Amino acid sequence: MKRVLTAILAALMLLSAAACGGGGAGAPAATTTAAATTAAPATTTAAAETTTAAAAEPAGDPNDWRTPYPETVTIHIVNSENAGVKFREGEDIYNNAWTKRWKEKYNVEIITDWISSEFETKLNVSIASRQLPDMFWCNNVQFQQLLAADMLQDITAEYDKWASPSLQKIISRDAEMFETAKKDGKLYGMPRLHYGYECEPTHLWIRRDWYDEAGKPEIKTVDQWEDLMRKFKEQHDSPYAMSMDKDMYPFFALAYGWHAYPRQPYTRFWVDDGSGGIKSGYTMPEMKPLLASWAKWYKEGLIRQDFMTTDGDMMQQDFVNGNVGMCGGANWYGWVWQDVCKNFGEEAFMDAYPIPSIDGKTVHYPIGFINDGYGVVLKGAKHPEVIVKLINDYAYVLNEAALVGDMTPEETVPYAVEQHHCTGPFKILLRHYEDVREVHDSIQSGVEKLSTGYALNYYTESMKWVRDKDIAGLGRYAQQGHDRASIYQATYYLDNGQYLFTKAWGPPPQAELDNGKILDDIINEGLTRIITGEQPVDNWDTIVANWLSAGGEEMTAEVNKVYAGK
Repeated sequence: MKRVLTAILAALMLLSAAACGGGGAGAPAATTTAAATTAAPATTTAAAETTTAAAAEPAGDPNDWRTPYPETVTIHIVNSENAGVKFREGEDIYNNAWTKRWKEKYNVEIITDWISSEFETKLNVSIASRQLPDMFWCNNVQFQQLLAADMLQDITAEYDKWASPSLQKIISRDAEMFETAKKDGKLYGMPRLHYGYECEPTHLWIRRDWYDEAGKPEIKTVDQWEDLMRKFKEQHDSPYAMSMDKDMYPFFALAYGWHAYPRQPYTRFWVDDGSGGIKSGYTMPEMKPLLASWAKWYKEGLIRQDFMTTDGDMMQQDFVNGNVGMCGGANWYGWVWQDVCKNFGEEAFMDAYPIPSIDGKTVHYPIGFINDGYGVVLKGAKHPEVIVKLINDYAYVLNEAALVGDMTPEETVPYAVEQHHCTGPFKILLRHYEDVREVHDSIQSGVEKLSTGYALNYYTESMKWVRDKDIAGLGRYAQQGHDRASIYQATYYLDNGQYLFTKAWGPPPQAELDNGKILDDIINEGLTRIITGEQPVDNWDTIVANWLSAGGEEMTAEVNKVYAGK
């Protein structure tokens, strides 16, 4: 972990938001609704056998990744279906801004063999049958399985030759993550990385106009937070002070104020057991004070009483309808608040606050292993260098083109905002620690000082809200544009050493994959019964014992076997 922290502190960065959709060259022949999968013609077999051959070397400067191939290189991929993607007229996931750009600029034609809304499940089937395309994205677990099966191409030489200076800089900031793509010193995939550790912390979101009416009280401790909940409930005749859903997202998102780390908040979290080993956050003694507070709040009516049957959409409606003025949530909740401001005016803006502390001690925010999988090449596929070249281009368009003047910010919108989830294996996530600070400082000072294309795009989006109160810019502004912006605040958690990294730094071992969800259900049921008063807080010991005997002990042992001492 010391090595991880060293790599992180070298430099840090952030986030992006966008989408995808379907028709055109390579369009599907049939749709299988049961699997939610759109498939290409059945004649497509292992893509390594069907890739169209191209000239052995691209024309022009052989050392310039931007040089187009003299003859068309055809690459088969597969892709996930994403409802949030926006396609322009005549475009779809088979034929879009990115595929057209890559054909026009580099003479690389991308053929999508199939898409699926259950991509990882569909890919598991393809792996088992060995019917895979030339290049594809896979998750962390699938990557390890493919490595073990000797199904991936070594791309060490391709990366060394073709990786652009920009890509190398991105990789250097995540050296520890890059090493997870190697085996015996050879590179077998391009880690997609992540948007930045500063995107991981959750926040206590508070409605600004209600907070002002309450007298803007200090909320650094749990007791102060509790007093504010009572005040909101009384002043606004609210049915409860905080909403919650059956998955107890706010509970997990705010647990860190009690120095408890059960989840993050959907991912299991592993901590130091104090003797050189690893234990689950569920077993921490801090869980009891956490549960005591929430059981008290439920009894007092500060928490939604029917949360056991409430889903996430219903919980969000509590904010949108004005039932509550605070909640625990992720950095991207700013997009949810768009509807709050539409309904109640711009002063109903939600501000992100650090999570209050139960004892006045510093709150730490958990960071899991958040590499977003790997872009890989099927062993034996032709032109493995294409994966490096197109990732170069992806990084260039999103982070450099607008800044150097090759594209205007408006010209990057289809790529960076609307369709950046459509690129399959040709994608890398960029950390933007500096970008967030630049956007914030430029807005607050009125002097535009931006050093990357991402920062320029984020600044442009945020200024829509600043200048015109255009609701389309509120989400980005809520993340970066002011002193209570969520990700802007989280950059200081890094500076202050407030990140707590999971001790299981890598993909979950098999025992966790097999039993984790079932064991989580035991925990969820126990938490619900204690919070609602059906069982006393002291019964948490029995719940943890049941969890251990049902498979938690085996899972913990395997986590220790893989990650203890690393």
